[in-house]
Amino acid sequence: MEYKMYCVVEKHLSPIQKAIQAAHAIVEYQLEYGDTEEYKHWAQYDKTIVVLDGGCAPEMEMTFSALTKARVDHACFMEPDLNNIITAEAVLVDERVWNYEKYGRNYDDYNLRAANDPDMPKWNRDEWINWIGGETAAVVKAWLSSLRISQ
Repeated sequence: MEYKMYCVVEKHLSPIQKAIQAAHAIVEYQLEYGDTEEYKHWAQYDKTIVVLDGGCAPEMEMTFSALTKARVDHACFMEPDLNNIITAEAVLVDERVWNYEKYGRNYDDYNLRAANDPDMPKWNRDEWINWIGGETAAVVKAWLSSLRISQ
């Protein structure tokens, strides 16, 4: 299983500030979840970081609340020099979330491709959600697929 660390950053920051804030969020993630097997695997083998545009401060707050409510392991960094707004959030996910070719962007996307590929398993929605890692993975997949690479 491969992992990627996704960092969602506040859109009004400069490119270098976005990179620094993403690094801060990754450190916060490590402090909270550094002992997990997933984090250790990512840190030792994968090390891939993807930085996405998270919108403005209120959108970053909504994201934090939604991830917390969905019980997604995540961490954020609040910048003291910007009135402690959330400037970056970090989420570590496995390939079932980000490998759209194998697992689909969503259930409908997967189903469409499986219908045309005899080698792909045919799942109902519940089976597909279980296959990609459960409801939490489905929430993260939907969220990440709606975002774009930060500029």
